[in-house]
Amino acid sequence: MIRPRSVTAFERLFLLSLVLWIAQQALTWSTRVAQFEAQPAGRGNGWVLAAFLVAMAAANVGIWYLAARRGSVAGKWLAIAAAAVSAVLLVVEVIALVRPGGATMPFKLLALVTSALTVASVFPLFGEDAREWFGEDDAAVEPAEEEA
Repeated sequence: MIRPRSVTAFERLFLLSLVLWIAQQALTWSTRVAQFEAQPAGRGNGWVLAAFLVAMAAANVGIWYLAARRGSVAGKWLAIAAAAVSAVLLVVEVIALVRPGGATMPFKLLALVTSALTVASVFPLFGEDAREWFGEDDAAVEPAEEEA
């Protein structure tokens, strides 16, 4: 089966958000490690932060694969859950834009765009052409015949 346009749109937006997230993590890595290791439990344990970020990236790649390549309904709902988390982060990032301090403006904007793309990526998954991809097509489910 050829992937529908809506699934391709999801794929592009979701992967773009993942690439931007990875770029954001790479660009702010030294600051994040310094903040992490400034905590008593984090001293000398920068590898924990790295392992967490790799696990997050792997989870997102898994979500993408399940939804965009396998047509898994579970993948679709995991993508929606990721978008819900990103929606909360989006609100936090909008607040961070107006607050002084913290990351510089380019990094704040990058975080905002990343979250917005993740949220936007799931809307195409509710398109009519995506229903068949995920096996949710109403025509595919035949109603039980009534006995007279």
